[in-house]
Amino acid sequence: MNRYDELPDAILQLDPGGVVVEANAVARRLLGCDPVGQSIAQVCEPRTAAGHPVCERGLPPAARLRSVTRIVDQPLLLRTAAGDLTVHAAGTYVRSDDGHLLGAVVSLRPPPGAPTRQPTPSRSSAPSATSCAAPSRR
Repeated sequence: MNRYDELPDAILQLDPGGVVVEANAVARRLLGCDPVGQSIAQVCEPRTAAGHPVCERGLPPAARLRSVTRIVDQPLLLRTAAGDLTVHAAGTYVRSDDGHLLGAVVSLRPPPGAPTRQPTPSRSSAPSATSCAAPSRR
């Protein structure tokens, strides 16, 4: 169990390079796999509602601007190994006291009434048999 498992939303904690360092049970269930240790771009290819990539290498470029502190609630299309999924993403960029980017914490919410997936075990309890790599869509 991690610090985010008590929360009702899917929570991903990312490092500055966009690698998932923590994911709660709801996130693993939503994504259909355990994404810890993998780049968010590889796990789910987050895209805007218009189909534009949100981040291809690490966190979005806006994260590098010290004036940007929040990830405003926005609809995203996630292309996961378990299929395409539309979610609303919101969160915050985490910075050190001197302003250096440490990562981000992101909440993913499926639309009301969206089907849920069965839980996928966490890496700490058992390895996941489900690949977390998003299908290639080029």
